[in-house]
Amino acid sequence: MNKALTHLPQDKQAEFAKVFPRDTDQQRKSFTLLKKAYIDSRYKRGYKITKKQLEYLAERVKILQRLTKRVCGEKIELFGWLKDHDKHPEHTLNKLTITKKI
Repeated sequence: MNKALTHLPQDKQAEFAKVFPRDTDQQRKSFTLLKKAYIDSRYKRGYKITKKQLEYLAERVKILQRLTKRVCGEKIELFGWLKDHDKHPEHTLNKLTITKKI
């Protein structure tokens, strides 16, 4: 598991970890290319990526964008729900978890 994901709830960790799988050598190499791309592509002349690798990573980034948008949208919706129900003590976080998936 990626250390950067450990602060997320288990179900979210699994979802985000699936975006860039690292089960095969090719997947691991692609992920390494992505990690290096930010700095190496700008400052190191030796950075190379094939069209096929770039297309693969671009598709994975699109998946990451959709997942992030969904997860953040759910959290924003939850905050709105909590704000609307904050004035009523009978609405506790325990009741919320029963009535609304977090």
